[in-house]
Amino acid sequence: MDPFADYSLDDFLENDAFVRWVKYPDAGQNRYWQQVASAHPHLVPVMDEARRRIREMAQFYPDVPESDVTDLWQRVQGQIRPQPVRRFRPLWWAAAGIALVAGWFIWDTGQPVEKVREMVASVSGSATREIRNTGTQVQIITLSDGSTVSLEPSGTLRFDTTFRERREVYLSGDAFFQVRKDPAHPFFVYANGLVTKVLGTSFRVTAYERDPRVTVQVRTGKVAVYPSEAAGPHPESAGLLLTPNQQASFLREELQLSRGLIQDPRILVPKENLKRFVFDDAPLSEIFDALEKAYGVRIVYDEEVFARCRITTSLTDEVLFEKLNVLCKVIGATYQVVDAQIVVSGSGCTE
Repeated sequence: MDPFADYSLDDFLENDAFVRWVKYPDAGQNRYWQQVASAHPHLVPVMDEARRRIREMAQFYPDVPESDVTDLWQRVQGQIRPQPVRRFRPLWWAAAGIALVAGWFIWDTGQPVEKVREMVASVSGSATREIRNTGTQVQIITLSDGSTVSLEPSGTLRFDTTFRERREVYLSGDAFFQVRKDPAHPFFVYANGLVTKVLGTSFRVTAYERDPRVTVQVRTGKVAVYPSEAAGPHPESAGLLLTPNQQASFLREELQLSRGLIQDPRILVPKENLKRFVFDDAPLSEIFDALEKAYGVRIVYDEEVFARCRITTSLTDEVLFEKLNVLCKVIGATYQVVDAQIVVSGSGCTE
């Protein structure tokens, strides 16, 4: 008999294996549940909704050891019973995570989210906090590890106030992160299907609920970004590594991740070490080399084609792309940004 023939949304939410796959995917489980979906196309929308609910609840409530689940359930039954509780199927799926216990209780009894969240925190030894910036100014949030988050208006940040096991935050909106270095404990930002993993750096994440695009812009250090759908022990291998002045764009529906340069790249070298961009009959290669070092970008061009190009110019006041516009106009070339690299094309210079 086909066990999935009459499966409902509740059945998937109460299926240990399905919940574990959603929360901790691996290659073997991916193949298994893809086979289930292929064999039962009518269940695909139901499975998608179940996955959405499990992930949503997992963002609000931390996992706790299986031994603590019974304790929490007893508290739920004994401390908050405003009305007779409807009968439900045995809690054999509890080991899949306390998020579903709390989620069922909120739905079944109508208790406030914060009440159940406090109970979860008392069992797990952690305290999940949610901050919403309802004002008109940037709100500065200092986390327990010393990292800071500049949360823009209308943004929401959720995090464990103790970072007891992992440094993880959940963002909806726009925020700039300055992460304290801790090589032994990576810092993770989860934002609308995109994961940002860092050891210690500064970057901006923009991820509004109604925006189909998520962006990550790096100011200092290195940042790994990858879709939350990525599976395996090293999911970042399915993503991108970003360096200063680079950004990633993630299209949520298409699961498409691309890399580019930020709109206004910043000069990265200290001012005292920055030579003035004044050149007197200098070869183009010298100018491009100076730009690469100053902005941390790679400029790709045919050195042989442009070998005869020598330029006398001053580029001190312009931003990077304005500098490139001036240079390309002088040598009769064009440029475009391809995968965070600047590619210059042209026929070169005559004697």
